[in-house]
Amino acid sequence: MGNSSRYPREEVMAIGDNYNDVEMLAFAGIPFIMGNACDELKSNGWQVTLSNDECGVAAAVEQVLGLKVSGLQRF
Repeated sequence: MGNSSRYPREEVMAIGDNYNDVEMLAFAGIPFIMGNACDELKSNGWQVTLSNDECGVAAAVEQVLGLKVSGLQRF
């Protein structure tokens, strides 16, 4: 993942929705949780994007790139 690349972790974006994503999200400097993830993952303080049915990945990328923001929320 990021450790073997030339990118600092502050520049790594990760988007996850389940427990198998926790290590990746904890490493990333820009972590997002999908809106359809369980409440336990949402309670970690990571930014929450829309659900997979609402194009949550696109919404998170739009926010990071400074494009239009489509309904992100922080829990």
